Amino acid sequence: MNQIGRPIVQMISVMHQVYLVIDGMDLPMDQKLQVYHQVARMMNQVMRMTNHEVQLNDR
Repeated sequence: MNQIGRPIVQMISVMHQVYLVIDGMDLPMDQKLQVYHQVARMMNQVMRMTNHEVQLNDR
């Protein structure tokens, strides 16, 4: 798998685990969704930063 594909697959796996953890919490559904979206936003920022580094290293 290419350099960018592997982190994306790992991120999907991580987000699935996060979903399972949040789903197990004793919270109303709307709060679970808020938490999940906050985590997803942070993960998106991490992916952007690492993707940016990959692009810089390729030059």
